[in-house]
Amino acid sequence: MDNNTSSACTTTTTTTTTTTTMEISIVDYKLPHETHRLFDVIFFGEKIRTLVTHTSSFVNAWIAETKQKLLRNNNPAHHPLIVGLDIEWRPNRSPRFQNPVATLQLTAGNDCLIFQLLHCDTGIPQSLYDFLSDTTYTFVGVGIEGDAKKLMDDNELSVGNALDLRGLAAEKLGDLKWKNSGIKGLSMEVLGRAVAKPKRITLSRWDSAWLSAAQVQYACLDAFLSWKIGAKLPPLQSSKLQLYSLGNLLLMDYFNLSSAYRCSSYLEGYDCYDVQCDNMYCYTIATNNEICLMQWIVRLISLTFPNSGKRLKVSMDMIWDQSVDDPSCSIPVTLQFCYEDRCIIYHVSPPHNFPIFSLQNFLSHDSVDFFGFQMLYKVRYLRQQYNLAVKNWFDISCQACLSNPAFLRNNVSLPLQTLVSMIFSKIYVKPDDFLQSNWRLSRLSLDKIMFATLDCFFVCQIANLITFPLPL
Repeated sequence: MDNNTSSACTTTTTTTTTTTTMEISIVDYKLPHETHRLFDVIFFGEKIRTLVTHTSSFVNAWIAETKQKLLRNNNPAHHPLIVGLDIEWRPNRSPRFQNPVATLQLTAGNDCLIFQLLHCDTGIPQSLYDFLSDTTYTFVGVGIEGDAKKLMDDNELSVGNALDLRGLAAEKLGDLKWKNSGIKGLSMEVLGRAVAKPKRITLSRWDSAWLSAAQVQYACLDAFLSWKIGAKLPPLQSSKLQLYSLGNLLLMDYFNLSSAYRCSSYLEGYDCYDVQCDNMYCYTIATNNEICLMQWIVRLISLTFPNSGKRLKVSMDMIWDQSVDDPSCSIPVTLQFCYEDRCIIYHVSPPHNFPIFSLQNFLSHDSVDFFGFQMLYKVRYLRQQYNLAVKNWFDISCQACLSNPAFLRNNVSLPLQTLVSMIFSKIYVKPDDFLQSNWRLSRLSLDKIMFATLDCFFVCQIANLITFPLPL
C-alpha cells in the first residue's frame, strides 16, 4: 500500500473486531473511510493483510507494491511469479440471466486484494488490465479458465497466463483424481489444512456494497489458498506450464457442437449417437456391456490384417466422477476409445464392471498406438489397478509440441481445450460442472455423451495431424 494507506491503518488499529472459527479468524480494523476497508485474516497462524476496496487508486497502489515484492523476493528466470486469483458473483437464479462478476480477489504472499468490480466508481484502472495480461505472472486457481472467461465477458479483463491448480496437482502428485478436485481437497492434500466452505457464504449476496466479515474471510482464503498451493507444489517454470493468451482466443469463433440420439439395442445393451462439431461428425456407441466393447475392438483390430503394415492411431480417455473432496473413489466412470470418426464410451456401471478381459490384448497390440492426455498416469493406473499393460502409448500434448514446437511455444503441458483451440482456431468450451454432475445414472445424458466423445475425438484428430510421433 502507499504511505497514506499505511498511516491510516496505523492510526485505527485500536478499534478492531475479531471473529474466530477453529484455526481461522478475521480482524476488522474498522477504518473510518468509505473508499476502503482493511482486515487481517489469520490462517493457522499466518496473517493475510486484506484490502477491500472499490476505488481505483487503492488498486493501483496494491498492484504497484505487489509487483515490487514479487520481483524482490523471486527470480523470474528460475521461479515463476505466482498470484492467486478467484472471483465471486451473486448466484444465478435463472439460466437465462447471468449475474456479473462482483469481486476479484488477488493474493501474492500474505497480501490480498478484494476489488469490488461491481461497485467501482471510477472505472477499472489500466494497471489492473496490464497486470492481469502480463505473462510474466502466473495466475493460479481452481477452475481458473472459467473465471478468466467470465472476467473477459463481463469486464473485458484478459488473463494472459492462467494455470489451473487441478491439472498441476494431478501432474505433480501423480494422480489423476486431483483433476476433479476442489480447493478444500487440494488444501488438505498439499497444505495439510482443512478449510470450510459454508454454503450460506458461497450463495450469499456478493453484489452487496458492504461485504460481511465472513464474506471477506471466505473470498480472501480462496485466493490465498490458490497462491499457497501454487507456491507449495514444485516450480511451474521447470515444466514449461504456460497457458495461452485468453485475449487472443476470444477473437476466435466457438465450435458449433451438437449431439443426437440415433437408436438403441436393448438386447445387446448399447445406445447409438451422432455427435457433430462444425462439419466434423463422430458416430458414438455408449454401452456398459463388455461383449459390445469386445465386438467394437475386434472390428477395429481387423483393419490390421497380417502383413498389412497398417498401424492404428486410437485415442483413449477415462473420466473420474468422485466428489471434489472424496479422493477415495478411484474407479473411472467411463472409458473412451476413438478411431477416426468412430467412438465408443464404455460406461463403468456398476463400478465393479471394469472390462479387464476385453482390454488385455487390445492395449498390448503391436499395431495400435494409443494417444491421450496425461497418459503416464492413465497407463500407470491401468497397470497398478488391473494389471493391464499399454504397449504403445503417447501423450498427445507432448507429441503435438514435438511436431511443431514453435507454434505451441515449446509447451508440453497444454490442457485439451487450449490445444484444440490453438490447432483448430476455434474455442472449445465445456461446462464448469461437467465432471461434477452424476455420471452413475443408468443412461448418460446427451451432454455427457457429447463432451466425452469430443474429448476423445479431438485427440484422435490431432494424432492424425502428427506425421511422425516420437515415443516418450
